[in-house]
Amino acid sequence: MPAHGKICLITNCTTRVYHHGNVCANHRYRLKKYNSYDLPGHEGPPSRLELPVLPDGIVKNCKIHGHLPLEDCYIKMYKNTPHYKCKQCILSLNIKNKYQGMKSLECYNKMLAAQSGVCKMCKGNNTVTRNGKIKRFAIDHDHQTGKVRGLLCGFCNALIGYAKDDISILKSAIKYLTKKG
Repeated sequence: MPAHGKICLITNCTTRVYHHGNVCANHRYRLKKYNSYDLPGHEGPPSRLELPVLPDGIVKNCKIHGHLPLEDCYIKMYKNTPHYKCKQCILSLNIKNKYQGMKSLECYNKMLAAQSGVCKMCKGNNTVTRNGKIKRFAIDHDHQTGKVRGLLCGFCNALIGYAKDDISILKSAIKYLTKKG
């Protein structure tokens, strides 16, 4: 006779039993996995993996930059193991792979120093923020050739982007802004 309609025999469980037996599917699973109808004790948030405790905040010995504190590293979980990556090395690699003529973060810093630390277009400081921190200047480049033109603040970079690098659109905008009446 099927057990449809019976209530699970475990105390305080009101789930119906829909299989042959006396306990619900949840308690059957717990018995199979934990060898007990009760769930094992757990401390801390259930879905977060805890990072290992590290001495004095040192998390990685970068081949280029030496010992790095936690805030100078990206942490990526891979197969339940934290992997620490140096932020400066990753940024240098991204710059090298994306922009023609720029080999590393040092090239970015040299270009910024040559521009006196200001935007190449408006000669202003970068005021665009993310998470309360001022972002780096955008690396403006020709999308056809990949050649770097200069470092722009977020607003100037957006202006060029919205104009789709088209000079005629920018000339039309100048004509529109200078028109009186």
